[in-house]
Parts: sequence; structure tokens; C-alpha cells
Amino acid sequence: MSGDERRPSGAPTVRRLAVFGTRLVYREVEVVERGRPTAGPVLAVSSHFGGVADAMLLLALSERVPRIVARDLIWKYPVARSIMRSIGAIPVRRRADSGGSVQRNEDMFTACYDALGDGDVVLIFPEGVTQEDPHLAPIRTGAARIALGARSAGVRGIQIEPVGIHYEDRAAFRSRVLVAFGEPIDLDAVLPDLLPGVDVDGEAVGADHSAAVRALTALIAERMGRVGPRYRDWDQARALHLAASVALREAGRVPDGGTTPADDGERDALPLALTERLAARLAARPAEALVPVEEAAASYARSLRDLDLEDADVAAPHARVTGRVVRDLVLAVVLLPYALIGALIGALPYLITQVPRLFRLSAPMLSTVVPMVALLAFLGQWTVLTVRAALTWSVTYGAVVGVLAPLFVAATVFVAERFALLGRGARRWWVSRRSAGPIARARHERADVLTAVVRALGEEAA
Repeated sequence: MSGDERRPSGAPTVRRLAVFGTRLVYREVEVVERGRPTAGPVLAVSSHFGGVADAMLLLALSERVPRIVARDLIWKYPVARSIMRSIGAIPVRRRADSGGSVQRNEDMFTACYDALGDGDVVLIFPEGVTQEDPHLAPIRTGAARIALGARSAGVRGIQIEPVGIHYEDRAAFRSRVLVAFGEPIDLDAVLPDLLPGVDVDGEAVGADHSAAVRALTALIAERMGRVGPRYRDWDQARALHLAASVALREAGRVPDGGTTPADDGERDALPLALTERLAARLAARPAEALVPVEEAAASYARSLRDLDLEDADVAAPHARVTGRVVRDLVLAVVLLPYALIGALIGALPYLITQVPRLFRLSAPMLSTVVPMVALLAFLGQWTVLTVRAALTWSVTYGAVVGVLAPLFVAATVFVAERFALLGRGARRWWVSRRSAGPIARARHERADVLTAVVRALGEEAA
């Protein structure tokens, strides 16, 4: 069977749905790339903190639809099974899912070898399951065994691409996310260095070569560690991200180490890539250097919660009215009538997306459920409206409704978010006038955060 015959015909449709779902669920997706391979066999190895959301994001961001290696339990559900088959996903058996009995995965390995041999992208989450804490779990050997086995089977030019996914709030609707693609590993180039003294072409260096598997797994873990989250727990992650935000808004006083001042004149939200880069530098500092940063950030965070403000509000209590702000507000007013129609269309699907929050689900579970519910709810509403218009009036009217309904919903999202920013500005002005004392204390605590960051990074530079 040729590569074209094996390639699933439904993959482009599913990718378009993933793009739609990504734009619906997330307000902004930042992408950092470091020489992504555009052709040839690629084994993408990704961190796994967002459940199904991780796969949806990578489907949306990949020009070549990846063949996802996923737990075979997913195939037990008819809708999920249909989707997985349509994108050519590859099932893998886990011992934990079979009561601890040993499970063989020859079919999985063979399918991965074939996909790489066809020059496809294979996506695997080598931690095994969705992680609760914001750091990489021990990397399993599956990714290394797939790459080495495919090479032993005759596939050359395999690139192993590390991916780190960073969620601003993985359980929130319309939050932000950063996807960082790291420097690929050229398997043919690194294998001789991983096995010095071994003839990697003449000797059978495949999936069962234990030394090669261990060495390559360690390299994969190291490369994933460069682009993935690396925090002790979520409390530390939030504290260091807040500290990084403070420092970036005062970047002239931060010791240089690859961090550049953010151009924040047009918006309050700093780029996640900059914030994550500085927070990761802080996380790498010794515990004794981090304690003052975490304590100062935690105290400042409590003040922000009490005031119902964000760091940008304290840093610039009097919001500047920039050209972009004026332009966005004018456009929001122009789009308001269409946004009201979109609100009527999207009200029920939006309420449905909030239902999972009524149950005490964990953040990883919410990060899986919310994107799926949102996508199904909005697509269901869109389909119902289109079909009803076609049956009630004509196919032409149905087509018009099918085209306009998503645009009206998009207008609703745009207008709502712009007026939310306007509301934040009004609240900032009101609080600055009515809470001078608490604001002054918050500014003092903010200065303490900056001082702690400067000291921690100063010690790093020394």
C-alpha cells in the first residue's frame, strides 16, 4: 500500500475543525519556532498538560496533519473513534488500561514506521498521560523506540521535533496559549555521538537496542525540557509569571539575559513568550534565590485580588488612549448590531460550555472537556440554524445563514472583548480614585517584586 493510500482522506476536514475550535476557545495563540522541518519524516514529541486541547492545537498549527499516537481507550467511543480514524490516529495499548497485564504494541510500532516511511508527521505525547503539575513527567521510551525502529527499518532523515505547550489558564474559555517548537533532533546526525564506538549503520540499532533507547530518550527529555514548563507546582508558576510580568514592564532595570523589553504601549497583556522566557530563567535559580521572589509575588497577588486589578492596572493606573484603542472601539460600535445577532446565536452554545464548570472537574479534565463541548455546541447550533433556514425558506437562504452565522458570532466575541477592555479601563480609573491607600500599598509590593527579581537575576549574572 502506497503512502497516498494510507493517508486518511478526512484529515483536512478535521484540521479545519481544529483551526475553528482553536480560534473559538482561545483568545490568542502565540507560536515560537526554531527551524521547524517542513518536509520529510518527523516525530513530534509534545508536553501534555491540556488533554485533547493539546492535540487540537497541534492539529491546527501543523501544515501537515500529524498521525497522533493515542490511547486505544478512545476508540471505544463511536464519535471519537470516527474522528481518530478520519485523521489516521494510531492506537497504543497501556498496561494501566489493561489491569496491569502486559500488552504488546507491534501494530502501533509498525503503523508509526510506515507513517514515517511515507514522510508523514507522527505526534506522540511521551509522558504517557495528561499531567497535573506544570513540569515534565519522566519521558517514556516509546518515542525513542519508534524513531530507532523506523530508522532500522530503512527510514532515513527522521527529525524529532520537541514541542512545549504553555497555557495561561488551561481550564478557561477564551484564554491565551503559547506553543513553542524547539530545535529538532536530526536522528542520523546525533546517533553516532549517542553511541560512540558503535557502527550505527552496520549494527542493528533499532527499537530493542537498550543503550540507544536510553541515550535517545535522555536527549528527547533534555530537548523537551528546553521548551516545556518547568515549575515546582502551579503556585510557583503563577508567582513567577507575575514576577516576570512586573519585571518585563520595567525591563530597563532587569539584568539582560535574552529578555527584551516588551512593547506594551498598545495592549495590557504581555506576550506569553516573553513572560515564559523570563519566568523559566527565574525557575532555574536556586531555591534560596527564589524564596524572596515567590513571597513578594504572592503578597502582591493578594493585593491585586483584593483590588480586582491586574499588574498592568497598577503599573499604568491611567490608561493611555492609543490609536489602536480608538480604532477598536469605533469598529466595535459599528459591529454592535451584528454582534447582537451573534449573541442570540451563540448564547445557548456558550452556556453549554459553562456546564462542565458546575461539576468539580480537575483542570486537566476541564482542558479536555471545554474545547470538545465548545466545538460540538457551536457546530451543532450552526448546523441546526442552517438546516432550518434551508427547510423553511430555500437552500439559498440556508447557505446564506451558514455563511453569516459564524461571522455574527465572531463579531460578538470581538465586541464583547473590546468592551471588556473598556470596562477594565473604567474600573482602573475608579479604583485609582477611590482606593488610594490600597493602590499605594500595591505599588510598594510591586516594587518589592521587582527588587527581588533583579537580585535573583543579578546573582545569576554574577
